[in-house]
Amino acid sequence: MDSGRILLFDDGSEAKPAAVASDQPPAFDLGGMVELRGGTDLDDDDFNEHDELVRGVGRLWLQWPAQGMKQLGNWRSRLYLSVETDYLYMGDERSQRDFDLELYENKLLLANGPFEIELGKQIVRWGKSDQLSPVDNVNPQDLREFIVPELEDRKLPVWMARARWFFDGWAAEGVFIPWHESADIDYFDSDWGVYRHVKGDVQDAALPEDLKGYLMGLRVSENDPPNTLKNSEFGARLTTTIGRWDWGASIFYGREDLPFFGQFPIKNLALPGAFSSRGVLQALDDAVLTDENIEVYYPRQTIVGLEFESTLGVFGVRGESAYFDQTSFLLNDLTSDTRPVLHTVVGGDYTGVSGFYGNLQLSHRYIHNYDDSIMYFDRHNVSLLGEVRQEGLRGTVEGYLRFNCDLHDGGYYLEPGLVYSGVKNLDLTLGLNIFGGDQDTFLGYYDDNDQVFLKAKYHF
Repeated sequence: MDSGRILLFDDGSEAKPAAVASDQPPAFDLGGMVELRGGTDLDDDDFNEHDELVRGVGRLWLQWPAQGMKQLGNWRSRLYLSVETDYLYMGDERSQRDFDLELYENKLLLANGPFEIELGKQIVRWGKSDQLSPVDNVNPQDLREFIVPELEDRKLPVWMARARWFFDGWAAEGVFIPWHESADIDYFDSDWGVYRHVKGDVQDAALPEDLKGYLMGLRVSENDPPNTLKNSEFGARLTTTIGRWDWGASIFYGREDLPFFGQFPIKNLALPGAFSSRGVLQALDDAVLTDENIEVYYPRQTIVGLEFESTLGVFGVRGESAYFDQTSFLLNDLTSDTRPVLHTVVGGDYTGVSGFYGNLQLSHRYIHNYDDSIMYFDRHNVSLLGEVRQEGLRGTVEGYLRFNCDLHDGGYYLEPGLVYSGVKNLDLTLGLNIFGGDQDTFLGYYDDNDQVFLKAKYHF
């Protein structure tokens, strides 16, 4: 991978192979990646669903200096810049296509002895768990494809200041985020959206034209908090090692990344456990239609977390637990309410001979003050998730299985796949995304979205 990077000297000239080996190091380190993924549904379950998906992501980054850090008086510094382009296609309508060209991670690191500060747009990872981490709440996620992309690919960088201080076997960390940034989600006209294809389903339904017009006119008003210091977010984390165990404690005071639905224009709804176009239409008999928008907010939230990690022989063990003073849940009248939540994840991994890797985690989320009006979730929500990987053909082929199974309601997500890496800097993946379970379960809600995909990822 490193041999594909372009190395430049301070005068802008390209480094030759002989120059790289000389005493003069390159000034800049350039690199990047391009990923193209295409998928098609395994079954044509619904007239309005998207049968195909295409996504292309490109990222270019620069680090200065290329190696180590630059001395500036008593401080050492390193600059990292990157830009990303992201194209997502799910259908021919304008609302089903999205293109972004924007700054990705862009940060300046300054260090002086045991103290360092990092300023800019960045991703900060807290916690120890993989794929599902209760403590990891600093950055929002891109959920336009739900949980299909891996966690590290869903993370969205945000502007922040991050400071760390290392002393006597301890590390203290603080983050300050000047304004709130929410998760990327779709509301309408998407297989992964909150309201899926309800507008298309209404258009094709045998309904009076005035009712069709009303339902087709539903709009979401997002009430983002103003970009003022009053709405800033901040957190602190303390980590240490005692014996062979790594420990950490954290607190984060911010806003929820997912929306709180404060108002829905159709009153007196009582859906049967899950959202669906059919359920909404059947519930209209006793409903009251008002001239309002769907109002979305992002309430304040405090999260207190604990984490640990160690090794026991050939096994790695880790876990974390977080208490959320309030978390928003969608109710059967399509508004939200908040409940305190305690979420704990424990698990471990094993790296064996002949290229085998296994990771298993058990998740338990307890909702305080639970009642049956909450959709998709029970009071106790227990999940088993993880992955297994096995290399073959001298490391050029790898088979894997990612899985997430809700033990309390039977919903599940499976991603089996094969990765071919026999071409330098290029990975080719052929896989399946499979959802299952009842429609009123968190994962089973996406049962119609099973697809086969092909992904190519090139590093340079």
